[in-house]
Amino acid sequence: MSAERLIAPLDPTGEADISRAWTIPCDGIAVSVGWTPNSSQLSQAGVKFSYDDKLHQLVPVSSPAGVFPAGKVAGVHLLSDQLLDGQRAGLAAAKYLGQYDGELPAQPRHAGPPPSHPYPIFKHAKKKNFVEMDEDLHLTDFINAHQEGYDSVELMKRYKHGGHGPQPGQAGQPQCDAHSRPAQRQVD
Repeated sequence: MSAERLIAPLDPTGEADISRAWTIPCDGIAVSVGWTPNSSQLSQAGVKFSYDDKLHQLVPVSSPAGVFPAGKVAGVHLLSDQLLDGQRAGLAAAKYLGQYDGELPAQPRHAGPPPSHPYPIFKHAKKKNFVEMDEDLHLTDFINAHQEGYDSVELMKRYKHGGHGPQPGQAGQPQCDAHSRPAQRQVD
């Protein structure tokens, strides 16, 4: 038995534009919510991240001494820029170790359209707002946990068991956005 699903494009702010919605007959819908670079080791090392609306990803905003994020995890996506960013990070590490005393080049910045999709979690007044399907987690679960003082991604994951279902790890990454974006703050 086939059902109909409502599909809507996003407006410039990333919200569903219901005025331009249409229905399609289907049994299910698969959605790509973009990708997320693997930042777990950086997070464990003490790097703090913040959601960048221009890139649609979390990017490092501060790092402890001796930690030098580079490449896609730092919001650098063009291969030629990634090579320059790797060189910059290597020189920064050498300087930290006292093996380089020259000037450090500036970190390359992404130019052009975002390399990923916008924030994929939308509030809906009549439906549940799922953030992670494996564990049946809703947007309000993360907002409530944040209000209760769970202020890091690792604590949030343990509190809500996010990313621990049949598809652990990257499948639960939108919870980072769910945690950081409502609070409009950096995450660690």
